[in-house]
Amino acid sequence: MELFISHIFFKENFLELDFISKHFDGIELRGERLIKGYETFDFLKFQKKNIGTIVHSNFENIDISSSNEWERVKSVREVEKTIPIAKKLNSMYVVVHPSGKLKDVRSREESLKNSLKSLLEIKETAKIFNVELLVENLPSGYLGSDELELKYFVDKGFKLCFDFGHSLLTFKNPLETVEKFKDYIKVLHIHSNDRKSDKHDFVKGDFDMYKEVMGKMSDDIVVVIETNEEKKDNVMEFLNGYPYKK
Repeated sequence: MELFISHIFFKENFLELDFISKHFDGIELRGERLIKGYETFDFLKFQKKNIGTIVHSNFENIDISSSNEWERVKSVREVEKTIPIAKKLNSMYVVVHPSGKLKDVRSREESLKNSLKSLLEIKETAKIFNVELLVENLPSGYLGSDELELKYFVDKGFKLCFDFGHSLLTFKNPLETVEKFKDYIKVLHIHSNDRKSDKHDFVKGDFDMYKEVMGKMSDDIVVVIETNEEKKDNVMEFLNGYPYKK
């Protein structure tokens, strides 16, 4: 089991590589930041410090499930931009959102079909670079917020990035959902919330819950703490009691 920290923990143009290498096995990097800062990003430093990476593809203002073919294809190309970057970083996985915010004018079934079409196209690009796509479960109003939709993607040959914070907002019993899909989960995002909105919180009162969901995972899972720097003290306290710590 490997423990990563999310890119959102750090300010946009600053990564504490010594902090990452000391406390974590790697970092999940954000695609939009990588693309924006590609010319100045120091890939060599990651190799020298032996910091593992996952890439979370860009998702802002894109929707691979769109019924508008121009928007769908544009969104596919934006996601694909992160794949060669992931290869350059020696990343095994690229995490993809199966949709943007869904609009009431189209059915979820239509959106699912469009999303699958896009994911299969992106998957072909990923094969060229020997990178695996992972589909992430999302909050309500997006695809992947329903167990049947996760099963749909799994049945079509995709593995999952399971976001536990999102699951607290969408599934009646998230731990039961984890049990159902644990054989397909390759990356686990841990954070929590007030069960009303996606806060990406990381609080002491939820430490036992984080450990419980982690305990259900296979040994080859990558766990990503997905919170911001304001929660640094809580993250460090969690690490002190973490049985798999570096």
